[in-house]
Amino acid sequence: MKIIYSIIVVTLLMSIGACREESRATKLEEISEDNVFKGYATSIEKAQGVEQTIQDAANIRRQEYERQGL
Repeated sequence: MKIIYSIIVVTLLMSIGACREESRATKLEEISEDNVFKGYATSIEKAQGVEQTIQDAANIRRQEYERQGL
């Protein structure tokens, strides 16, 4: 039982640590030009933009269906 509690505590601590936005330097303007991960960060930001576009389109479609009563 002690092992289960330990796993739960470690998982919660990792989740809390992963959610701290201020501890990460993932914003594109915070990464220097000579950083190895600059391309990765750029790709992630582009993917987030595409995801937002898809979500917006899905919301518009859903609103249109609801408006039409489908």
